[in-house]
Amino acid sequence: MKPEEHQRRFENTDTLINEPIMAVDITRYCDWLAIMFYYGAAHLVDKHYAMRKRPFHPDNHSQRVDESRRLKRGNVVYKEFLLLYNAGLNARYEPIFYDQEDVKELKESYDAIKSILLTA
Repeated sequence: MKPEEHQRRFENTDTLINEPIMAVDITRYCDWLAIMFYYGAAHLVDKHYAMRKRPFHPDNHSQRVDESRRLKRGNVVYKEFLLLYNAGLNARYEPIFYDQEDVKELKESYDAIKSILLTA
């Protein structure tokens, strides 16, 4: 995908994250919110990969997370992105259920990635 296509996917996901029904303090859909935080961040990360002189598209989620170390402020992005990745995996495949306190922490990671990658 082109950078602007990743940007559009990010914006669509971010819009959904910010719908009133998904408000961190009241949502009953904490697991879905955890998944959306990961995918919203993934589109921002992929946008930056697509903007390289030699565009890069990861073959899988693990490669996407590992490569995030090479982005602007890579150590921070990697740490926050890994947290979102693991939470998304747990929400999809494990008998782990998130609550409002959990998604507050995940939102902080999502917002940190946004603040770094939207200003690049």
